[in-house]
Amino acid sequence: MAPPKIVRNEPEHIQEMYIREFQRVEDQTSNVLAAKQAADRLLYLVKRKNYHASISEHMLVTMTAQITEMDATSFLPKNIIDSIRRIDAHPFFAVYDIGVEGVSTGEAAKHGIKVATRKLWSFAAIKDLAKRIKADMASVIIGHDSNYSVGKVIHSFNKKIKDKLHALAVVHITDVETIKKVKMKEFDICSIEGDVTLARASANDPWYVRAVEQINKLALGNSKVDRAGFSSAGILATIQELEEKE
Repeated sequence: MAPPKIVRNEPEHIQEMYIREFQRVEDQTSNVLAAKQAADRLLYLVKRKNYHASISEHMLVTMTAQITEMDATSFLPKNIIDSIRRIDAHPFFAVYDIGVEGVSTGEAAKHGIKVATRKLWSFAAIKDLAKRIKADMASVIIGHDSNYSVGKVIHSFNKKIKDKLHALAVVHITDVETIKKVKMKEFDICSIEGDVTLARASANDPWYVRAVEQINKLALGNSKVDRAGFSSAGILATIQELEEKE
């Protein structure tokens, strides 16, 4: 189906955002006109270059994305690989697609209360996400309720895939049982936890990710149980287990 005329010349993620907003409001109100007005307003806000938020909140955000088909070692600097091999002769890596330009669905918590919140991620926010998760060396855990680390994020970067900027994270998994489950594709998605500043022009407008303050955890999960917050994330990673040097 062709996208609506108003977004026909826009990037794919803008088209998806417009259609999703239209469908969301139409489902809630059964009013096509209200749905179009909501989608048009969202498009206007996204395209405003000099957007200034009048409401700003600092919140803990969790969101889920999927693992991607990519060779981890092809994106790892040699000094990082050499450093890891000093303590792990056969390191196991995986690449996770943790975010992409567009709309994510996940939880935002304020004062301990978690609420499902739709968030708009701009090009700049996705760049910020990749930068922060690497700088914070986020711990890799299983599910959001665990404090047991099974590895950590050792590298991250941005990559443009099909006209969208993605944030990708390379993880070094050290727990034997977790490695087995990743190989068996049981842990095929991940969910980040961190502090971000969300902003919006009014209580009726969608939240924008204004700044990524900290990303401290990357929780592995199963897509049969959990739902990905970024609908366009990649699926099923190619992982790399290095052989010992001769």
